[in-house]
Amino acid sequence: MSEDRSYIDQNTRERERLRGLVERLDEEALRAPVNEHWTVAAVLGHIAFWDARVLALRIAEETDARVANLPVERLWPRDPSSPLNPLRAAHRGEHLDEIEAVTRSSSESDRGSAG
Repeated sequence: MSEDRSYIDQNTRERERLRGLVERLDEEALRAPVNEHWTVAAVLGHIAFWDARVLALRIAEETDARVANLPVERLWPRDPSSPLNPLRAAHRGEHLDEIEAVTRSSSESDRGSAG
């Protein structure tokens, strides 16, 4: 019995399609709405999260290390045109607070209903 590994070719095709799309997008295109709730950038972020789910903590560690080694003159706010904010913690913390609030509420209501 032969193994079906057609997913490899399919993954390669869509990854190359993604590469071509990302390479031609500019800032304006990234802000374009895809649907009622998401922009192009948000959809790409969604794809990236699920692709990187098993690597996400390592990605954060590598990002912090790379940012820590960049000259501060190349980072926002010293360079107002830089998209790189060296304070990764502020953005992460904001969203981690939201996630913890939701998951705390969910676990508290689960415990209350189990009682």
